[in-house]
Amino acid sequence: MKTLRERVSGPEVTSWQKFLGMDDADGIFGPQTQATTAHWQTEHGLLPDGIVGLRTLVAVGWHHITHLGNLAAADTRTVAELKQENIGLHSTVCSLEEALENFQ
Repeated sequence: MKTLRERVSGPEVTSWQKFLGMDDADGIFGPQTQATTAHWQTEHGLLPDGIVGLRTLVAVGWHHITHLGNLAAADTRTVAELKQENIGLHSTVCSLEEALENFQ
């Protein structure tokens, strides 16, 4: 996965915006996405640079692992929503695995 930062656009940005819970997921990494990313990074103990790189992706992986129980208990999404989210999550996990392999 390429590093996501301001002026980058595409489906990876859309997936990231949806992960952040942004209502206006348009696939364009602009100032609002950067600010929302920095806020998420702060909440998860990262340097809030507003850039989605390797450290942020690793934190996303840990975030998903540690919150699976809470998500399952409070889940009210439809099957279609879960399938769509699963596609995005699978893509994110594959990108994270690839980034980690390239990092070594």
